[in-house]
Amino acid sequence: MKKNDVAILEALVEASSLTDAAKAAGVARSTLQRRLRDPAFREKLAEARSTAFSAAMTRLAAHALEAVDVLIQGMRGRDISKTRFLCAREILTQAQAVRSDDMEDRLAEIERQIGTVIEAATTAA
Repeated sequence: MKKNDVAILEALVEASSLTDAAKAAGVARSTLQRRLRDPAFREKLAEARSTAFSAAMTRLAAHALEAVDVLIQGMRGRDISKTRFLCAREILTQAQAVRSDDMEDRLAEIERQIGTVIEAATTAA
């Protein structure tokens, strides 16, 4: 990795555009474009984005419990604001979507492994 790569990676993960990322990293936009042409750097960026996404999903899961509490409070007649209700509902919706995606990924991996076993058994026969 090059000297500024850590700062560039952090900026690319957090910024919404290359221009913003360049400013945050203290480099020229052309430097980002050049680094993005490097396959090893792109792999590091994918890892950094995956790590950031995992951290966000961990936070989402932690707040899902709080969201359930908000909905239960409303169910029990406690006055909750519309904003709290909508946020709680959205957190639970997003948490469910992430869980569904995770289950689909796991199922695809299982299917891939079964296919490999079947192919090996067919080849051996």
